[in-house]
Amino acid sequence: FQSIESIQSMLEDKFPEIVETYERNAKKYLEEIYSGIEAGNAEQIRSAAHSLKSSSRMMGLEGAGDLSESIEVSAKEGDCRQSERFEILSQYINEGMAILISKKNKA
Repeated sequence: FQSIESIQSMLEDKFPEIVETYERNAKKYLEEIYSGIEAGNAEQIRSAAHSLKSSSRMMGLEGAGDLSESIEVSAKEGDCRQSERFEILSQYINEGMAILISKKNKA
């Protein structure tokens, strides 16, 4: 897995745009996971968690990627009781976004 710094270096001028896209998509995926939990829709949870896992890892946010994978696997098994993990995931995403935005603003 790559660090945020190596991803920033690799993307160069495109890094700010990619961060903005990640921020927009991460919010959307979190909303989908939350509404899936509320509705008891395991497939919706699984699908959004899968997408969030991949994009978080691409941005170097391993903790968020790992927790998204855990939620995805549980939802795949039909478990919709993800409220506690969802809260932790939301914190990971918010912390990761703060780091990404800070690096974007320095780019």
